[in-house]
Amino acid sequence: EEERNLTVHVLVDASASMGFGEGDQHKFEFGAKLGLGYAYLVAEAHDDFRYSVFRERPERLDAGKSTRGEVLELVDRLNGVEPAGEADFEAALSAYAASIRSRSLVVVVTDCIGDLDGLETGLASLSRNEVVLAQVLSPDELDPGATGDTIFEDVESEATRRTYFGGRQAERYRGRVRSFVDDVESRAHD
Repeated sequence: EEERNLTVHVLVDASASMGFGEGDQHKFEFGAKLGLGYAYLVAEAHDDFRYSVFRERPERLDAGKSTRGEVLELVDRLNGVEPAGEADFEAALSAYAASIRSRSLVVVVTDCIGDLDGLETGLASLSRNEVVLAQVLSPDELDPGATGDTIFEDVESEATRRTYFGGRQAERYRGRVRSFVDDVESRAHD
């Protein structure tokens, strides 16, 4: 019986950095769909799910029904979420961990942009459960198509930087992104 009663908790980052991308490459929309996929599979198996978004704290969006109909209702609720502000991984994930009352799978969907020490601490607070961290990055973040004189904008702070992007600068950028992804992977496995 214990084996069969599993609650799946989906937490999707709704900070401003998740608002990056267009169409199929929009990070929040992709991440929300990934979370909805988990919720749908859980509803099909007649298990329970909880679906939340987070920035500084978690905000629960589901009504506790854990049905396919509720998954459809979540689509409407998610359409009303506008990525904004900064993620406080430590505070949000730790607060959520304190609310979990049973054996659970916790799925955290985020771009991991922010305080990586806080992310590591927040993930550790969830460690009495099985945890899946899904890092969502846009292809344009991994390898911007920009070349030449370019203005880059930080979507969270709206700060801008004008630079010549190409050659060595582009290769340094790609190297930093690879290091970032590797750092997140290392912290998630610890």
